[in-house]
This record gives sequence, structure tokens and C-alpha cells, in this order.
Amino acid sequence: MRRKHKSNRQGAVLMTVTIVAVMMVVIVGAAISLVAHTNSRTNEEYRKKQAYFAASSCLEAFVVKETNMIADGTYTNDFIQQKLDELRDIAKSGTTATVKIGELNGAGEVDEGNLIGAKHARWNDITVTLRVVKIEGSNYSLKAIAVGKYLGKEAKVVAYMSTKELAMGKTVPGALEIIGTNGGGNSSYNNISVYGNTSAPLLESHNVNTIYSVTKNNSKFYGDTSIYGTLAFSGGSPKMTSNPYYVPGKDNGQTKGCTLYVSRSFTMNQNTGSLTSKYVKERNAVDPTKYDVAPKGENAFNYIQVDEAMCMMGDQCFVGETSHEIDIYTHLFSMGSHPSAITLTNGDNLLDAMAASVTNKVDDYKATVNGGGNGNGIKVYGNIYVRKLNDVFDGSAYLGAASEGNNCKIIGDLYVEGDVHVLKGFTIDGNIYIKPKGGAADTIANRVFGYSNLTFENSGKVEFVDWTLLGGRATVPNNFAPLPYYYYPEHMMCLPGESGMTVSTICNTYKNFYESDGVTLKPASDTTPHLTTDDNGKPTDTVNFESDVDVSDSNGNTKHFTVVAKKSFVLGGNGQKINNASILVDLDNAEANADGRHDIVIILGNNTTVMNNLEIIVKNQNHDSEGDDPRFCYLVSDSGVGIVNNEYATQAPLRTKESTYSNFIAKPYFNSNNRFNLQEWDTYFEVQKGHGLNPTDKEYNDPDIYDLPHGCIIMLLTEGATFVAPQETYMQCTIYGPRATFQWTNNGKSLKIYPAAEDGVDSIMTNIIGSCIIQNFVTSDNNNTIVYNPVSSKSMVAVAHGFAESLADRTFTLDRYDSY
Repeated sequence: MRRKHKSNRQGAVLMTVTIVAVMMVVIVGAAISLVAHTNSRTNEEYRKKQAYFAASSCLEAFVVKETNMIADGTYTNDFIQQKLDELRDIAKSGTTATVKIGELNGAGEVDEGNLIGAKHARWNDITVTLRVVKIEGSNYSLKAIAVGKYLGKEAKVVAYMSTKELAMGKTVPGALEIIGTNGGGNSSYNNISVYGNTSAPLLESHNVNTIYSVTKNNSKFYGDTSIYGTLAFSGGSPKMTSNPYYVPGKDNGQTKGCTLYVSRSFTMNQNTGSLTSKYVKERNAVDPTKYDVAPKGENAFNYIQVDEAMCMMGDQCFVGETSHEIDIYTHLFSMGSHPSAITLTNGDNLLDAMAASVTNKVDDYKATVNGGGNGNGIKVYGNIYVRKLNDVFDGSAYLGAASEGNNCKIIGDLYVEGDVHVLKGFTIDGNIYIKPKGGAADTIANRVFGYSNLTFENSGKVEFVDWTLLGGRATVPNNFAPLPYYYYPEHMMCLPGESGMTVSTICNTYKNFYESDGVTLKPASDTTPHLTTDDNGKPTDTVNFESDVDVSDSNGNTKHFTVVAKKSFVLGGNGQKINNASILVDLDNAEANADGRHDIVIILGNNTTVMNNLEIIVKNQNHDSEGDDPRFCYLVSDSGVGIVNNEYATQAPLRTKESTYSNFIAKPYFNSNNRFNLQEWDTYFEVQKGHGLNPTDKEYNDPDIYDLPHGCIIMLLTEGATFVAPQETYMQCTIYGPRATFQWTNNGKSLKIYPAAEDGVDSIMTNIIGSCIIQNFVTSDNNNTIVYNPVSSKSMVAVAHGFAESLADRTFTLDRYDSY
């Protein structure tokens, strides 16, 4: 979930300056040829050819200088954008320039003292003018026109150039994003596994220190994990490991994984938390330079980055493994000691320093990050880089503990900008590198306290080195600022958008279900149908819904449904009953809605009485979710019609303000009670056949493994809304409710998920295939698993982070030449 932002450029403008064309050697040669032949040929055709040759040569030189460049190791995106702006500004200015033809000086400009006419007088009879104009009807095409004149004859040459439109940036969410709470309404990530990227973003992360506590049993995170606040492994055996969505050779925005970014502090408190990776990274390789590379791009894997303190005190906890090293980048590091036992160089207590930015429940924060573990048997396989942030997190390392912290070991090199405090016997299989401060007092004895407690293996040493200049693995990874949300579910339900920024594609359809008071649902009608059922799941309205239908497809799959819906509707509402309902949402045959699309909106009626099983299957076989006619099923909370504002769209030039809303229903509530099943049609049948599901880009070419399409089912939960998922619930959708609550009371459905199945995991108790962006993620005590599947880039959720333009990566490109 990391994206590039458009730069804030102060672009170079060439509105009225003279255009200086870069002339090639062929032009100088042509000048000599011209002088040599003019005496013998003075006819009209000859003069016209010379005018043409001068014009075409000058135009070609100009085109070479200004077009056909791409962003790569030679040209940056900013340089590319500057070139695009230059040509557009020249065209806008209407300037016609006289080209200077001559030799170049050392600065790459035409040397005024060496113009061709100064050495060959007859060249003074040739002039070439150049101008750039916009092609009528296109914002992405220009033409450059060169006119050559020689002894009364004239020739015109035109170069047609074009560039592609910059796509509006869209960012799909990660697998699990918990927005600014204490890790979920019950204070912890309990027993969950996440296949895909996990993050806890918050708009105010720069000044809020929220604690996320991972407790109980075996929570696992496969992919990149970004926590904006403090992360505590405070119980159980949590693990972070490699990313199954990374496929070598696929440009899908995924990394190899096993990366963890924490914007505050990270503590490994008790039991045996670990971070491991299946990807090799080692210091002592046959070719050590192979892994001595900066953790950027393809090499951004196997690392932990912590912006304040990293403290390891859990017994037997470890980071990395032999030949699968994981590097640590932090501003203070401790191994073996509790934060409360460490006095910093400036006299502060480390625990107090970590809690200084906490504004709520400070005692709870301290108890969580300081609790548990005796610091025994801790190991780090990889290098540790400790840079100075300030006088508190000053780049120091604290190894061992006075009364605990036995048998701790670093299998790697330790790099510090501050001091090293060895509080108890400690082993390092590597070296210690200290950045020198300078001066006579800057000695190893004054920088390594408790040196005699150190044991070095394999001839290790302590050495002064300004390692911050080394590059390679010593390079700090990207500091990932959280991507704030600028549009919320309220906007996606009620805000059409403006200036090409389409936010809602269902606003007319959704609003049509409410009375003018914006709160009361309209009575059931042909245009605002309500779905309620009898005890057998059959609809009480048989005009707007088909009842008791067997539905088949071209693949020979058939399923019985008690209800078939081909247009938007309210599900229950006002205490109405849904019982034993099996509902087909037929997007393939959906009626056009009030927005002129074929999306189907399901309003989850407040306080609906759901009894027994509720099944919703969405059939969308004929409309690719990434194609030209994507169709979506939206399940939205019964939130009424409030006021929506669009501050993001009206703020320029930098769009940094989130859009606001007001006057929506305060606490929409929907409890699906018992066995809620929400799936896409083909996935349903693949699961029924016992086939595996592949949400990744890996190609198996196996008829028993189904490649999941990008998601077309989206749940929108407004501020204060609650959705309760009951026992044995399985949902194939993207849940977007950054200010809502999602509550699990179940352990999901057993599914075969690839590539986990390839690694010997026969089945996974799966709750969500898609993603979940939620404020309060309240888990049960059973296993909860989220398997990431991207939502369609054509969906409304894809613009939740705003519409930042993509970076320019190519200048204008020459299409063709014409001459007149």
C-alpha cells in the first residue's frame, strides 16, 4: 500500500525565451557542402532544397533534444515532467524563435562567436524559424513547425508529437488495515493470520502513539507490516514471515516481505515471538557483495525498521535464522532488559521516554510494553543499525541485563551512533562498529561500557567507523508515511464528485431509497424494493424478486436459490425478518440503476432479524471487474442521507485535506446472526468441488486451482456502524469502514489457499478473502484469517486515498514528420 506521490514541482518555464536548438555535426557538414556548391548551382530547385535541408535538420535536432526520453537511471521523473512542461509552455506562449546555427560551447549551448554565418558568409542568407503549437482537440498532442528560407525560397517541415495522459492514481488497500484504535476493540490482534500486507494507519500518526498488542496463541502475518504507533508482541507466539503474493518477474507492487515498519517502539515481551523469512540474506556469502545492498526496491525485504526503540525481552524470541538474516534499523536497541530497568545517557528512564508521546491510558501502555519475559536465550540473525534520532533515542544499544538476560546473542554486526552498554555476559558473532564523535576523549573505553562482559566469536572486534556513509545494507529503508484516507464510505454513498474525480457511482441509487428527511427508508415499491422472507427463505415480494429458482451457467454448475435479485434493494430493516435465505445477486442480468449503471446496492437494514442461515452469492461471470463494463455489488449500512463535502477536490495545488461529512444516522447496526456466507459465483463452485483458491499472481496452470478475479463485492460501513459476523461466516469481499466496527464471533470456513497449500498447509480456517479496513477489529478467541485478494481498481474503494496523479515517466514521443 505504498504509492508514489506526484512531486511538488516548481517547473522550469520557457514562456517567452528564445529557443536554442542543439545542432548536430551533420548540420556543420551541410554548411560546408552548401558553400561548396552554391557557386555552381543557383537555380530555384536548389535553393528550395537547401531551405528544406536547413529546416529539417534544425527540427530534427530540436526533436532529439526534447522528446523520446523515459524515466530510468539517466532521467528522473522530475526531469521528464520538466520536459513535458517546457514544450507545453512553449506552445502556450505562441513564441516563434529564430534558430541559431553553430558550434556548441562547453555548456552545451550555441557559441555566439562560432555561428556558421561568421565563417561562411553565404550561411547568412539562410534563416530557420521554429514554433510549437497545440494540435486542435487534443491535450496530449503537439506539433513543432520549422520554416527554412534561402535566397527567397521557403520550405516547411512539421514534427508531430504526443504523450500519454497521466492516469489518476489509485491505491488498493492492504489485507488488513486497523485505523487508529488500540489494535481492535478488545485491545489486541487475537489469534489472527493475515496473508498479505497488514497496516495500522492513522492520519494523525505523527503526533499520536497508539499501541497495538499482539496476544494469544499463533497470530501470523505474511507480507509487509506497517504499524503507525507502538507494536507489542505481548503474548503467544506471533510470527511475521515472507509474502506469498511476491512472484519473481511480476510487477504487482508486492515485495518479498518479512518487513516490519513501526513508527514508534516495538517490544517483544514474552514467550517466543519471531520474525522469519524463506528468502536468503547473509553476510558471509561466497559473494558478500550480493547481499550488501540497500534495502530498496527489489532488495526491500528481511528487515525491521523502528523509529524509536526496539526492546527484546521475551524468552527465546528471535529475529531471522541462519542464512536468512533480518536486519534491524532503529534509534535505540535493547536485548535482555525491560525498558523500566534502563537509564538512558541523558538520565531519563527508557520506559518513561517511550510513553512520553502517549496521551491516553499511559499506565496501560507502560504495563503492556514492559511486561513479561526474563530476557533469556534471545537471538538476532542479521545486522543491527542504531542511528541517533535525538538526545533520548540517541543511537545507543543496551545488551543483557543486571539480573536477567542470559544466553543472548547477536549473529551479525552491531552498528551504533551512540554508546554500547553491556549489562551482562553477551555474545556477538560479528563486529561492533561505532561512529566516532571526535576528540581525545572519544575512546572505545568511553563508548563501550561493560566491555569485559562481551564475548566475540570468530575474531570479532570493536572499531571506530563512520558507518553512516557506507551505503549498502547500512542504508535506512524507506520511512513509510501512512496514506491517509480522504474519502469515507459516506462520500462513496452520497458524493458524485467533480472535475473528473468520480467518488460515488451509486449516490442516486442509494439516495433514492430515503425520504426527503434523509433518515426514513421509503416504503417498499417497484423502485425501492425491500427483501423480507418467510421461514423457508422465499421472498414476500414476488414481483421484484424471483422465488425458488434453479440457476445454471455454461460450465454446467447449478444451484438452487430461494431469492434472485436483479436490482438494488433493502435487506430487511425495521425489525423485519430474513430466515434461511439463499440469495443470488445477478449482476450479469442486472437492471440499469438510477446512476445509469448495472451495480446492485444492498442496504443492510438496521436491526434486521436474521434467523438461521443467510447466503448471498454474486454472479458476475460476464463482466470483468477490471474490464470496460465492470459491475459491483455494494452492501452498505443503513445510514441515511447526510451532508457530504469535498474539501480534497477544492484544495489546490496540494491535496492534503480529508473530505468531511455530517448528519448521517449515528449507529447503524446489522447482525447476520448465524452462518453468513458471501461469495462470488465461480468461487462458490470451486470451493464446493474442493479445489484450491489462488489469490496471487502466481501461475499454476492446474484445473484444480482457481485463480481468483479481483474483487467486485464491497461492504461500506459508515462512522459508528457495527457489523457482526456470526459463527462459520465466510466473506469474499472488501470491507471499508475506517470509522466502524467489525466483530467476529466465529472461526471461518476451511479452505485450501495457495500458495499456503503448496507449503504443506492443507486448509486454512478463512474468514475473509479480500481485505478489511476497519476502526475496531474485534476478533473472537478462535482463529481468524484474512486472505488478501485485490479489489478492482475500477471500484470506488480504489479512490479512498484520493486522486493524486501518477508520476510522468515519458516525454513527448515523435509520431511522424511531414514536409510542405
